[in-house]
Amino acid sequence: MVEVETVGDLVTFHYTVCVYGDGEMVVPPPPAPDLSHWVIGLEECVADAVFATMLNGVALSAEDEEYEVGFDPTTGLFGIKFDVGFDKDECADCSVTFDTSLVADGYVTGVGCVLGATKAGQEDVRNSGGPLPGSGCIPGPICVLDEEECDWVGETAWSDGDRYVSRGNWATYTAYGADKVVYLYAGQTMDAGTVHFSACEDGEVTITIFLNPGWRFALDEDGDAVSENLKIQGYDEAPPASNPAPGRFNTSKSTETGMSAWVFVPCYNYYGIHVDVQWEYCP
Repeated sequence: MVEVETVGDLVTFHYTVCVYGDGEMVVPPPPAPDLSHWVIGLEECVADAVFATMLNGVALSAEDEEYEVGFDPTTGLFGIKFDVGFDKDECADCSVTFDTSLVADGYVTGVGCVLGATKAGQEDVRNSGGPLPGSGCIPGPICVLDEEECDWVGETAWSDGDRYVSRGNWATYTAYGADKVVYLYAGQTMDAGTVHFSACEDGEVTITIFLNPGWRFALDEDGDAVSENLKIQGYDEAPPASNPAPGRFNTSKSTETGMSAWVFVPCYNYYGIHVDVQWEYCP
């Protein structure tokens, strides 16, 4: 999920769905299947509030069976089934919009962990009985009691690694590794998400940040993204023992929204990754 957009009573969840190349976990590796369909799990309180779904900016039709709301026997999920498959090495922008005025009485729409599931489009050679469905937790629409008042609390977050200094400032820097994944810690101990490092290719590394449900890149009181809420500093050698100054980080500075970000930076042996985030506090 890349963004939640609210306009009046309409709340839209935006997703990017990609089908990757051939698998490498089995020898010989099986050919990567195409995507037949995928499902976003729904709680019953929001099932009747589905207003519209779109694929790459084009509205999908329930009458043409491009999507449906109900139980999918293949994946075992009750939810929204996007019955529009595509080939491997392709990505698509999918969105679903809810009319919050139609949410069940006593509830409002929130963001939390829901099950997302996929169904392969061709037989998986590891299972002679047919393609294997896959599922996992993704940010999505959940039911929140209407009387529950929530607020967003700001925190400073750093990618997990070694501390710049042994006492005082808890800021950390991360030793680079191809395809390495580390936690993103906020307020020193709060698990805010993960940081992914790609292989170094043509002198460049892709750093991808995924925030957990209930977290977002920091916004100001007007709902605009806090300027330069993602700052990255690369180091050829481990930085000296001194308090870092994120405002002076110059490898990359960007202003991010939503729950994920992709940044392209030069290859270094170490990275300091500083993120201004917020988490949703509901008493």
